[in-house]
Amino acid sequence: MRSCAVDALAAQFAPTTLDELEHTSALRERVESKYIVTWETFEALAGELLDSHRVLEIDDLRVFTYETLYFDSGSLKTYRDHVMQRRKRFRIRSRRYVESDSYVFEVKLKGPRGQTIKHRLERVPELHRAIDPRAEEFLDKVLIDQYHRGVIEPLEPTLNTKYRRLTLASAEGSEKLTCDFDLRLSATSGRAAGLAGNHVMIESKSERGGLPADRVLRSMGARPVSCSKYCVGIAMTHHAVKTNGFRRLMSRYFIAEPEPAAALDLPVWSGNDPQGSVGALRERCR
Repeated sequence: MRSCAVDALAAQFAPTTLDELEHTSALRERVESKYIVTWETFEALAGELLDSHRVLEIDDLRVFTYETLYFDSGSLKTYRDHVMQRRKRFRIRSRRYVESDSYVFEVKLKGPRGQTIKHRLERVPELHRAIDPRAEEFLDKVLIDQYHRGVIEPLEPTLNTKYRRLTLASAEGSEKLTCDFDLRLSATSGRAAGLAGNHVMIESKSERGGLPADRVLRSMGARPVSCSKYCVGIAMTHHAVKTNGFRRLMSRYFIAEPEPAAALDLPVWSGNDPQGSVGALRERCR
């Protein structure tokens, strides 16, 4: 999607600062609804929100680039838990905010009432691709506090995502919209896919749900979709995994890139080879 179109749309909104956003709309525990809409629908939505929402602005920028690396076990346990809709499921990722070159390690979990709970730890660039001892301790503490159990299987990098985002926040309350463009998903095998051109992924986030933006989107014919970037990315780039619940979404909104000649699926750890490829990766992460 053309950068100038996104920048021009963002320029129409009054600005808000990161401090203001963190104070009113950090929403570490929240209800989320996701939509995938055409650019034309997004433009119409933005027009409806001009008077009620502000755009995040940092150092004169309003559109930001995110690079995220997800971690999973060799058997893709966190992916499988999401596909099976297990109540105690989570995702593990290291995120880079490109323009500021800052990094965080994050754990996203499902709470007892279905809400999303996010925990984060600031980190240095050198550790972006690793589960270092400090991140491992943080992860174990979060999972034990929330689910009364830590990580069982070794973890390794599995999927990269990259996209551009603008964030809109309500001027009146703790609710916000993240709007993602040019999403690209790439596995460590080399396989890659992306959100189809002219589409925007929108996520509404609030304490209780039912934002004005949700009502506007529904009036335009948009409906919420179950769309985890991680799960769709794994489903699009791994041939041997189950894709239950994602097939319609994938065929309608995502496009696979031509497959590299040497693309290979990630090894699946059976639990019988702790010193094999997965074990080696684990040691390097330490």
